[in-house]
Amino acid sequence: MRMLFATVLAFVATGCTSDETRSSDVEGNADVQVSTDSAGAEVTPVPIDELSQAVAEATCARHAICEPIIVGTNAGNKPACIDLWTARLNAGVLEIILSDVESGKITYNPDKAAECLNKMSKGECWYRVTGDILDSCDGVFEGTLNENEPCTLDEQCNNGRCDIGPNPSMSGLCTGACTAYKEAGATCSEGFECSKGLRCVEETCQTADGGKEGSPCGAESSCRGSLVCVLDGEGQSTGTCQAKLNLFSLEEGAACAIQSYQAIAAYIYQGNPISSDVAVCKKGLHCAVESMDMTTGSQTAFCRKPSASGESCHYAQPHFQCPTNHFCDAHPQKGVLTATCIELPSEGEECNQGDGPKCSFGLDCSSNSVCVKPKANDESCSSNSDCISDYCEAETTTCKGQPECHDASSFPPPGIP
Repeated sequence: MRMLFATVLAFVATGCTSDETRSSDVEGNADVQVSTDSAGAEVTPVPIDELSQAVAEATCARHAICEPIIVGTNAGNKPACIDLWTARLNAGVLEIILSDVESGKITYNPDKAAECLNKMSKGECWYRVTGDILDSCDGVFEGTLNENEPCTLDEQCNNGRCDIGPNPSMSGLCTGACTAYKEAGATCSEGFECSKGLRCVEETCQTADGGKEGSPCGAESSCRGSLVCVLDGEGQSTGTCQAKLNLFSLEEGAACAIQSYQAIAAYIYQGNPISSDVAVCKKGLHCAVESMDMTTGSQTAFCRKPSASGESCHYAQPHFQCPTNHFCDAHPQKGVLTATCIELPSEGEECNQGDGPKCSFGLDCSSNSVCVKPKANDESCSSNSDCISDYCEAETTTCKGQPECHDASSFPPPGIP
């Protein structure tokens, strides 16, 4: 499940929460078999027909924990979050894997799935795919193909991965060959290339020792998954591993800087170490821009509580200082420092014409500027963005699951842009 997990993290890009339970989790259900994970915690096996919803629930729960790190998401709409990502997983990445389970190319372990998703949905906040998380997902899917046999997915390989080139998503190759995981000292580019217990640090598979809180570091990859490398000072290239949420320390009314959120975003997406002077508002507060020098571009911002629907608001990070499914159209660069929290349009309504989100969570703005639900597989479409799978097949102009094989000239896979 290593590559599936990495794909899910990249695929699921919005925030939401989850305290829903699946039908098999209900207390008192005599058919439920409870097992324990590697840490001794009780977990309920995940039947394969409930896997998509279980992955969606765990991912939404993870985003809720990490919510202040995501700049500009709309966390809090848990039913819509779970429904949206269950549908997307069913229409996309999981569809391919589950078809291989049915054909016998891949076997599925419901106990391991429960352990993986339990790890995914709880604990400290992390965002980048890391060895300790990946290790907990080993064994969810087991392949039946041996080394050097042709493959299209990592999950098809027995004790290894499918090597289809240095950048599979862009290579255009339909098949690769099963290859063993790399051992300590081998050259690597991503953690999932290395054997269990190893991480890819400075392009080398290394043991997972070190990288603990307080340990020295020189890049994000040298800190364990729940930590971030904070530099020792201005101009320094080394620092110490610290808990990510320690950065969220500023109280209500404290001065803050939008640039600090941008620095955290650079860590999330690029792995850049963070400067020692970066600090942002505590969870539940927003860094609101209240004045701006139009000559120099210098902004003055403070940590403020969120505004209610219809109340005055400022441009802010995160979430525009407004409730879920609302938007503040303040724009300091245009001289608009204050606006009003307005509710984003619902299905069938005209899209928001201002900057920022166009529609309520889970809806897309159509070509005729109306908020609509993404289309399911086999529905007619005119572009990839119409589809829940993000793939509109050009030949049939219908939404389809993304193909395993595609031309290298187009990514996402060729459809209708």
